Amino acid sequence: MAKTINTKADKSQDGNKSIKLINIDEIKPDDGFRGLLPRLPQKEYEKLKKSIEKEGCRDPLVVWKKEKVKRLVDGYHRYDILIDLQLKNRIKV
Repeated sequence: MAKTINTKADKSQDGNKSIKLINIDEIKPDDGFRGLLPRLPQKEYEKLKKSIEKEGCRDPLVVWKKEKVKRLVDGYHRYDILIDLQLKNRIKV
């Protein structure tokens, strides 16, 4: 069963960018974007994972919405960790 990240609001404003909460299953990773990023060293990955376990994913994932597809642009390490921890609901984008 997927865990839920609790937040105070379903929508907030961050400057000119609107932050929305969606299910992670709506996000489509892109191998082209993923290939541009270096892998995190294992120690850094584990540190990020522990942080997300404890505090949730504080920084929104960056998606590019074209037509009805939400393509993941930035946040691949966080995305992988969220999938691994089964934190799929109400992800900030």
